[in-house]
Amino acid sequence: MKSAAYFDIACNDPDNGAFAGKTHMISYQIGPLEQIELEADDWRGYKFTDAGAWIRLHRKKFEVIGGKEWVGNWCWNRFKMERSEAKRFVCMLRESGRWRCTHGPTRWFVWFNKEEDLDPRTPAYGVAP
Repeated sequence: MKSAAYFDIACNDPDNGAFAGKTHMISYQIGPLEQIELEADDWRGYKFTDAGAWIRLHRKKFEVIGGKEWVGNWCWNRFKMERSEAKRFVCMLRESGRWRCTHGPTRWFVWFNKEEDLDPRTPAYGVAP
């Protein structure tokens, strides 16, 4: 089992790469080549704080054990969390109702978007009946 989780958070200004203090996209690395993508319901984003040892989103603090600026491109920063803290972070995002999974494994997509009542054989999943 992995001891840490990695989140790439779009928190930098797209024009100059400087920290913007808000975010509207989060990518959660779940495997070497697989990730889950989350988008906020408001493209203006939500206030986001990076204090080095912790981050804050939706007035909740989460401890981080490492980080890196400009991952992939200058819009994204990577944050490393203990697995238990990562679970708390993901659950907060889900429960806030302000985020939607737009890419990821079907089970994760259904769970995060609270669509457990949907049958994966329905056209909502792009599969003809």
